[in-house]
Amino acid sequence: MSKDSDKVIPQLSNKAFWDTDMKLLDFDKQKKAIIGRVFNDGTWNDILAVWNYYGDAIVVDSLVTAAYLKRSAVLLAAKMFKIDPKLFKCYEKIQSQKSL
Repeated sequence: MSKDSDKVIPQLSNKAFWDTDMKLLDFDKQKKAIIGRVFNDGTWNDILAVWNYYGDAIVVDSLVTAAYLKRSAVLLAAKMFKIDPKLFKCYEKIQSQKSL
């Protein structure tokens, strides 16, 4: 069985990280920020890559406890992981925003 440190870092598109030098990302220390940005602005392949890299528990925890997620990210994550959107920390903030 391989250790977490043996995992291959996912190759993500620049879509969610257009303002970031991706070589400087620390996939262990910045996992919540990475997961949030990918679900907010990444491609479907980026989402699958971080999900595969981190696994269900870390992705779900990161998304449910995120201070901010776009409405589309909450709805996608809720559907993917069969979670009530109301359980997301940022749900009330999203509900108070004007619909797009």
